[in-house]
Amino acid sequence: MTSFTVTTHKERIVGNELNWTNKFVVDATTFDQALDQAVIIATGEANTMWDNYRCMRVTAKSYLGGQTRVRAVDLPGTRSGGDIDTQLPLFNTVRCVFTPASGRIFSHYMRFVLDEADVTGFSINSAMQTLVNSEFMTTLLEDTQVRSVNGELIVDSEVRLPIQYRQLGAHRRFRPGFRRGWVANP
Repeated sequence: MTSFTVTTHKERIVGNELNWTNKFVVDATTFDQALDQAVIIATGEANTMWDNYRCMRVTAKSYLGGQTRVRAVDLPGTRSGGDIDTQLPLFNTVRCVFTPASGRIFSHYMRFVLDEADVTGFSINSAMQTLVNSEFMTTLLEDTQVRSVNGELIVDSEVRLPIQYRQLGAHRRFRPGFRRGWVANP
């Protein structure tokens, strides 16, 4: 088996001004198998997204040789009733912690599109936690060859309730009227 980095690319259907990615490491024999694993992961992500977002493509990059392959997909979010006015910005992330068979645990800060109704205080509510566990984490652990960055098989996962704030792209560095990305100038 060879390790591949697979990336899922998502966007807002209306407007297309928001694009973001998530990366995972999978074991596969061929590029096609790696892309099949990426589609399974993207389907799990789509099952947690609102219907005004979609996964538009997946990519696989080999650790050996550095080649990259792309597969176009159209996986719209399955949660109906998505309203841009009540959806939180994408810097509100859900921290998913993964435990490999041996070695250190690691985290993914997943940009599940959260709605105001998904959040109580500064944490996701139990309904959102259940959705992420059943539609994404279970899929990830059971149906794929997802590995840690060190190539170890993932054996357990946990969704942390507090929302983590993680800026996107250039916003991590600079925005007019702000310093350090999101802190307003005095």
